[in-house]
Amino acid sequence: MQPGRARPEALGRELEDGFIGLLQKVFALSDKEQIRIRKQTSGTQFGHDIEFDATDAITGTLRCHVECKNYAEKVGLDDLAPKLLQQIVYWENKPLDYFILISPRARITNELSRLIQDCNFGRKFRFQILIWSPEQGVEELFQLTPRLYSVLYRRPAPNLSEETAKRIARRWAGLLRPDVKLPESWQRYLGEPILHQLYGETDFESVSQNAISLGTLADSGAPIPGTLHDNVREWLISRPEKTMLLLAEFGDGKSFFSYELTRRLSAEFLDDPSNGWCALRIPLRALRESSNPSTLLQNRLDAIGVRLTDWEALSKTHNTLIILDGFDEMSAQLDPQTLAANINVLAQCIDHFSYAKILISSRAHFFERISDYEEFLDTLGQPRVLRIAPIPLQQRLEYLGSYAEQIGEREKFEKLRTLYDPIGLAAKPLFLQMIKETLPGLPEDHFNEVILYHQYVRDSLKRKASDLQAERRLSEKRVIENLELILEELAVQLHMSRTDYVNLRSFDTGHRGRLSEILWEMSGAAVAVDDPDRTPDARSRVGVRSLLKQVAGVDPEQWPVDFFHRSMREFFVARALVRVIGNEDGRTREHAGEGATSARNS
Repeated sequence: MQPGRARPEALGRELEDGFIGLLQKVFALSDKEQIRIRKQTSGTQFGHDIEFDATDAITGTLRCHVECKNYAEKVGLDDLAPKLLQQIVYWENKPLDYFILISPRARITNELSRLIQDCNFGRKFRFQILIWSPEQGVEELFQLTPRLYSVLYRRPAPNLSEETAKRIARRWAGLLRPDVKLPESWQRYLGEPILHQLYGETDFESVSQNAISLGTLADSGAPIPGTLHDNVREWLISRPEKTMLLLAEFGDGKSFFSYELTRRLSAEFLDDPSNGWCALRIPLRALRESSNPSTLLQNRLDAIGVRLTDWEALSKTHNTLIILDGFDEMSAQLDPQTLAANINVLAQCIDHFSYAKILISSRAHFFERISDYEEFLDTLGQPRVLRIAPIPLQQRLEYLGSYAEQIGEREKFEKLRTLYDPIGLAAKPLFLQMIKETLPGLPEDHFNEVILYHQYVRDSLKRKASDLQAERRLSEKRVIENLELILEELAVQLHMSRTDYVNLRSFDTGHRGRLSEILWEMSGAAVAVDDPDRTPDARSRVGVRSLLKQVAGVDPEQWPVDFFHRSMREFFVARALVRVIGNEDGRTREHAGEGATSARNS
């Protein structure tokens, strides 16, 4: 009977009868054995056409329900949703591992595909849904039964060698593996992006949608083939080292990489817990509150809503990765005694997490303070040491060019690529992302280096304005103007200083009244009110949430800061020069480029 001429009921019966024979062939050619195969009789079928149990030495016994749809057009939500509902109603208290939709000719709709992905990833049912349709190459499976193949596809089945037939049978049988029943708290952690984020990482999930691939360097600085993800996975799966030390500088993307890694591993773990890795990020700065590894773990588990007993049970039966993020942030002090104590605590953490592989991230320059680097590596158990490579110029240009093409800003990008400093900044993932976000707001009719930096700064401060507004809220425009004035004065002091930092606690450029007023306004207090407890708080917020970075190696109690990039300091020096020379209007600002050049050459 040809599919195009048969009634729908006949087509369905043909597929149901033929698929039972196909299952038997799969079991005969693969390592799985059938325990039971049963076709539902006519009448009420309780949401499926066929049910079968299969087993092998590794996965044990699996129970599967099969729904056959021999449609010519797409299978939609209305076709499958009632069947899924019946599985929930009739099989709520009975074991069921898989509900399989067999659709040899028709693809499924986008709506149905999205529903299935959401249900599987979020573990919304006690069973997983499998779709065996043209998208998955199911035609290959039907080649094992030539007669059924010819009926379904209206052409003879290809001749298969015995080895090819076994390979096909094993591939499809291999899709039937036990679905580990994780506690609900673990399912929630693995599936929700926010639970993988640490301090100030709320934008990481959106950035990850189109993140650039990072390269890898050896500890010596020599390039290593493959992406950073490739090399970390090789260490996880194949290399013997228990620990890895990932080194990078500010803005190189080490925290974002560890977030992206845990998200990818979590998705894979949900899909295949037997072979996947469950990753847990822990911020080492939390050790400032308690240096006990047990407390460190408990606090992190509390934050993601997972019980310690569930973690201990999972770590005994599955692969686990602990990511200790930010060794350089363990303490505010960096004196030799504190550093030695931090290394000792880190060694305790490694011992405490002996059942897992451990990835430790840190800024690279931090290790210049360690007198005996080799002894430090011995303390960590001779870890695999990798460094994050700068993004190659061609990769930066291709990434930004592709984005510019998408948003219709190719002309702007061609101007951007002629400017050395912005493209140089883009060697760091943090700055690459900021330039990408700045591009849409650049003016259409005129464009130069000063305009780019001005837009870059304004966009960055605008994102932070709400954080900088205290109890008595200022307008966004006023907050940004205040910040720009403070940053100008800081830049001038840095430019004239012999040091590469300014202490915010003692910051004074000779305009103490104006600076105090700005700090008071940002703290929400009236200018005339003398409240010494509020001004330092405002100074602190400037250092933490503006375009500044904290400088390591000096007294942290004085809040030492520098601009995150030298070119940004030069930009603010130029702004200050223009403001001193004359009126800060649009015409005068055009000459800021000359001031920036002077600042660089002085």
